[in-house]
Formats: sequence, structure tokens, C-alpha cells
Amino acid sequence: MNIYDFTHYKQALKQIIVENKKKKSNLTFESLADHCGIQKTYLSKVLNKEGHLSNDQFYLAMQFIKKQIRVTDTQ
Repeated sequence: MNIYDFTHYKQALKQIIVENKKKKSNLTFESLADHCGIQKTYLSKVLNKEGHLSNDQFYLAMQFIKKQIRVTDTQ
């Protein structure tokens, strides 16, 4: 996956989770929402075109994904 293929962060975030969920079972939308301090239903709405993550929530999301993918790559 090339991050530059996406024009919006929502598409990229969703694709990263879906692709890496196969490798890392605890990389889920629910665990991402928990890490960001938001409800899973709100994250679902954001990823499906309604609303946006705040700057802090987006930062936490990227931090979580980076940590999860790094752990996966080293195993």
C-alpha cells in the first residue's frame, strides 16, 4: 500500500487497519477507538464520511497504528 495513493486521511486510515488486521489481531477499529478515547460508533461514522477526528484524536490514531505495525513487523 502506498500512502500517497489516498486523497483523504479517512480512506488511508481505514485501509491501514483492514490490511494489517490480518497480521495483528488486536489491531481493530475498536482498539483504535479506545486508544483515541472515542466510541467505536463515532470512529465508524468518521471513517464513513460523517465528521472528522480532532487533531489530538488523529495524532493518537497514528501513534497507535505506528506502534501496532512496528510490533507486527518485528515478530
